[in-house]
Amino acid sequence: MTIAAGFYCTDGLVLCSDTQETITGYAKVNTQKMTQIETPLYNTVFTGSGDSGLIDMTVQLMDQALALKKPSAAWQIEDVLRESLVDTFNRYIAPWSQFSAEERPATPDLLIGLQFLSGALLYRASGTTLRRVHESQCVGTGIVLGNSLIAQLFNPSMGIGQGWLVALYVLHQAKTWVDGCGGNTDILLLSSRDKLITRIPTTDVKDFENHFDQFNSYVRPIFVAAADRNVPHDKFEELMKQFRLNMHTLRGKFMEYEEFLRRLCEIQGVPYPLPDVIPELSIPDSSPVQKP
Repeated sequence: MTIAAGFYCTDGLVLCSDTQETITGYAKVNTQKMTQIETPLYNTVFTGSGDSGLIDMTVQLMDQALALKKPSAAWQIEDVLRESLVDTFNRYIAPWSQFSAEERPATPDLLIGLQFLSGALLYRASGTTLRRVHESQCVGTGIVLGNSLIAQLFNPSMGIGQGWLVALYVLHQAKTWVDGCGGNTDILLLSSRDKLITRIPTTDVKDFENHFDQFNSYVRPIFVAAADRNVPHDKFEELMKQFRLNMHTLRGKFMEYEEFLRRLCEIQGVPYPLPDVIPELSIPDSSPVQKP
């Protein structure tokens, strides 16, 4: 059980997955669920959901087929991947059809990123079907929540610089609320302008997860008060002022200190540069909130 997603951005792809692997009734372990393979002509990244053993085998056989047939054009690579997928399904997955659904291993549902010097393509592979997709994709046990959040937050006009933030938020929510999703969040950025693949460091992921938790705690009072006609206007204005202060304090983690201090003074009506006698600034607590 897992969640994985692919985001088709204006300047490349964002591929991501959680790292928790659940052995039902026994254990939960962290494992790498994205496979990155580089060649002189192109790079491929595989991730997905399903039986981990079948996923690993399917990816290994695809890699072997690509190495053996040495395709160069995108359509040739697609044909090799499709042939390998069908062969793997018929030889190793179809024989399980005689078993009950509870006994059969989960068929892999894969997302595949294909990267050239001049572009990046996204594919989805399931069963015997391989198709190129032009929109964001989500697979795994968190698919319902994931697709809902993607529809609300992701815009195809986004670049990978913003797309990965949406990806991080989607997986963070899935790990928080969906059984079977957990561990760390692994994110790869595949640029369509070169063959550069960038992995977001785990420490950065943790910082942003804390950032999103804090954001949700700040927006909750405004979300409720804005729809409550019994809240006096002056009370709502106080909430909005506090909300603005909270947001700028939160954003201050990603701003230069001088810029942050200037904005903080502006909100609270304190002159900048600061006078010799500085009124006490009310800075909200931005320490990470605890997850439920």
